Amino acid sequence: ILYNVYISDAPLNNDARQWGFADDLAISIVHREADVILRNYLYILMQWFQIKKLKLNTDKCVILETSARNPNVQIYADGTEIKKVTQAKYLGVEIGKKLNYTNVIQNTSEKIRRMTPLARRLSRIKSQTVKIQMYKSYFQPVAEYAAPLLTLAP
Repeated sequence: ILYNVYISDAPLNNDARQWGFADDLAISIVHREADVILRNYLYILMQWFQIKKLKLNTDKCVILETSARNPNVQIYADGTEIKKVTQAKYLGVEIGKKLNYTNVIQNTSEKIRRMTPLARRLSRIKSQTVKIQMYKSYFQPVAEYAAPLLTLAP
């Protein structure tokens, strides 16, 4: 919680959507001039990082460009070029250039399938309240984990 308070004044950009979880931040930009917006936003973020005495781990930064426009654009942060990728993993979820969710759905289905033996054991529990609590604790989070990513679908 202390970290969340520390970063609560991070600069925002109306053209860039921020996806934050713990100390991870993803930025999505849907705009004709996405490269310009990203450059400007990174410049502002880097200034804020300096004020807060934070360091961007550029080794973990990637750009997943989903359009064919400007394929040779170079983006730098902290003097380091951010590498471009055709597939990225964010919070354990694979996101591809085409933004289709076949892999996300397949991986989620596989995780749920692997939980089948646990579900069978839980079915023996008599208490409906305990069953519901177990479902909410174990199964529901797996099924809903990547749901926010669906808002990025074209």
